[in-house]
Amino acid sequence: MNKGILILLISIFIYSGGLFCQEKKIVFTPADSIHPVYAASYDHMGIILWGKKTYENVLDTQILRLAQYPEYAIGMDNEAYTYDFLAEKYPLLLSKVKNALFKFKGRLGIAACTYGQPLSMFINEESNIRQLTYGLETIEKQLGITNTVYIMSEHPFHAQLPQLLTGCGYKGAVLRTHFMMYGQNPEFNEPVCWWKGIDGSCIPALPTYKGQLSIPLKYFFITGYTSTSDNRILTDAISESTSLTLTDFKKQFENVVQPVIATRADDPRTNESLISFHENDKNVKWITAEDIFKVLPEPQVDFMTQPNDFKVRMPWGYCGNRIWNSSREAEIKVLTAERLNAIAFSLNNISYEKEIDIAWKNLLVGQHHDIQICGIEKDATHFLGESLKKSNELIGILMKSIAERIGITENNEGRLVVFNPLPWKRTELVKADNGTSQPLTIDGLGFSSVNVSNKKQIPSAFSWTADTTSNNLKISGRKGWYEKVGRLITPFYEIYIAKTGGFRLIIDKTSGIQLVSPVKISGTFAALINGRDCESLVTNQTVSTDENGAVLIEKGEIGGIPFTSYWTFYKYTPRIDWHGEFDFNSQYIGRPRIPFNIAGNSPLSEISKNAPLTVTAFNDHEYKLRLRFYPLLMENWEGIRDLPFNIAETGNDYINGNYWTAVSDDRVGMAYFNKGLMGSIHEHDGAFSSVLAFSMPYIWGTRMLNGKYQYDLGIMLFQNDWKNADLHRLALEYNFPFVQTTVNIQKQTLGTTWTPYGQKSGDAIMSALYVKNKNLYIRYYEYQGKSTDLSFEWNGKQVSNNTVNLREQEQDSNANQITLKPWQVQTFIIK
Repeated sequence: MNKGILILLISIFIYSGGLFCQEKKIVFTPADSIHPVYAASYDHMGIILWGKKTYENVLDTQILRLAQYPEYAIGMDNEAYTYDFLAEKYPLLLSKVKNALFKFKGRLGIAACTYGQPLSMFINEESNIRQLTYGLETIEKQLGITNTVYIMSEHPFHAQLPQLLTGCGYKGAVLRTHFMMYGQNPEFNEPVCWWKGIDGSCIPALPTYKGQLSIPLKYFFITGYTSTSDNRILTDAISESTSLTLTDFKKQFENVVQPVIATRADDPRTNESLISFHENDKNVKWITAEDIFKVLPEPQVDFMTQPNDFKVRMPWGYCGNRIWNSSREAEIKVLTAERLNAIAFSLNNISYEKEIDIAWKNLLVGQHHDIQICGIEKDATHFLGESLKKSNELIGILMKSIAERIGITENNEGRLVVFNPLPWKRTELVKADNGTSQPLTIDGLGFSSVNVSNKKQIPSAFSWTADTTSNNLKISGRKGWYEKVGRLITPFYEIYIAKTGGFRLIIDKTSGIQLVSPVKISGTFAALINGRDCESLVTNQTVSTDENGAVLIEKGEIGGIPFTSYWTFYKYTPRIDWHGEFDFNSQYIGRPRIPFNIAGNSPLSEISKNAPLTVTAFNDHEYKLRLRFYPLLMENWEGIRDLPFNIAETGNDYINGNYWTAVSDDRVGMAYFNKGLMGSIHEHDGAFSSVLAFSMPYIWGTRMLNGKYQYDLGIMLFQNDWKNADLHRLALEYNFPFVQTTVNIQKQTLGTTWTPYGQKSGDAIMSALYVKNKNLYIRYYEYQGKSTDLSFEWNGKQVSNNTVNLREQEQDSNANQITLKPWQVQTFIIK
């Protein structure tokens, strides 16, 4: 189903008429039954996917209904970007919205809780915050209102959301995923609760009642396409086949909770039959989200949600993962530009705040769930492309302005200046314009002038033997049988490489421990392609080495798909970097919901006619194109994943995480550091795999893959407890490369190396350094689940830490040190 067909169908629908901290049970008397059922109904749409015409038609329909039914109330759950778009392109339509808000004050609600309506589990830490803050700022600017209640449709929850919501000034949250194709939240039988995050932050929340989930919608009987029962009632028309009403919802739950509140945030298909049915019904009261906590009692019970309480489903591999990869690239670039802007501002009091805003807002729209889940590649290319373009422009300008003050230019020759965008000292390989390279160590947020032309030649620590047989390498499982392999020696590993591609064995040079299984071959690819189980076969291998590293290049094919893999091994880090290039030609990749036969290149209609609404993209990851490793794990393994502002263990075979995912048995382990490939699998044969590509009939539009697609992963093999491997910092290093520029102008020098920053104590990680309204702010988060004392310097002076909330409103004045609680996020103003 493509975008146009989807909008047409929805238009037809429109116009067709946890862990409890304490348990205190509330006991109701018969007199309490006089409470009506309160209903807050929100149309979930906006400019993205829907477009201006449909948006205006829905608005006009709701204005007519508000005029016709004096007791009716309705809300608009649009991405906040909608109002920026209207202000720029259609100011008269924006005026219509504002006039309707005035005319139907208290009956027309606005729930633009994020700027781009993302699926919040799979955007990074700062994107989570900026989605909220830019959303609030936009509706305040364009509509003159302030949201205080968080309500959204598609799964917008994670365990750190209470902290982020309270930090943005929200007073309550509707803890319900009304439409659950992409995930769902836990249920809780109370009328209202204190939703407690893992850091201890609390916000009043309307929970999802037990038994409220997994109700199929009338129009789509598809696996995973479910909603809450109240969402279904408020969405589907009353008819002979669908007779549920709000009275039925009240009867279902009134003996469990009082008052009963029905909510909906879903596509605008509400039929007038439901509104007219309940006209003058004293048992029904229409409200907006802002009214919910006015009719609820004070919360009496804590509801603490853990990271694994939020179930998620994502179509990993859809569109060849290109949209997620581009989103991550745009996140890294805007954060890098923002940090350079803050440093430049501290030097010359000039700030590019407006340009930073443009980059952020385009990124936030590019993270829209409909762009990512419906595969709106045109919008992804536009918004993410504009964000990257603006960030890259700023990085170039700001790097030049700072680099002119780093180092000394001799004989009018240009010099290389390099910036470390992370707040701790680290080493990375730097390559100059003349092709020479060397490892360079730079302080956190620091700059260094590099002379690469006169570097000393150092003997290589790498060696390669193309054909060898190791008497200690029994790899087939057959007694006395050995295989010819290539052997690569690095500073960290002894690696045996199969002639057909991949790694037969990787041994840690220091401990002698085998890190991957010799029975299976790691670093290979597998997929169900055109209905056949396929594994990769390499036909050409080359290895090059120098004093700083080695590169293994493998060329081969899988199921008729040519690929090239570049495996890079370093002198300064045990991380192994993989870059892959695949050349697709409309192959079917993955398992269909209904079996089919493929004869040559059968047209898609022959496959999809029996299963037009298949949703295999949300599961069956084991059949997609994936990179496989076989870490030598025992049976008692655990998965670990990086989520927004926290790290969590999981026993689920699908291990989905932001910057990294890992498996470990506390003896050996392996992590994938990703640049957008966030879906990982622990497969039944022991493989730990990363999902690359999927191309099959899919509910929101099949995307066949053609041409070259590129992928990147960092492979980190480690030993003992994963908590000691500091995987999070290492994954950030993989994602935030050094930035370099060449300059020949010399201004007042700051030295050959320089940094304005110094973290004196604490293990917290800086997530943002930015300028807003000509003030300088820095944000940290505690990432290990333990308290830490934090102090830092700026421009050589100890900073007195004045804390602010996520909207830069001052909270407390502190001395030179502050203690961050486990998982706490805290922002400071640098005065």
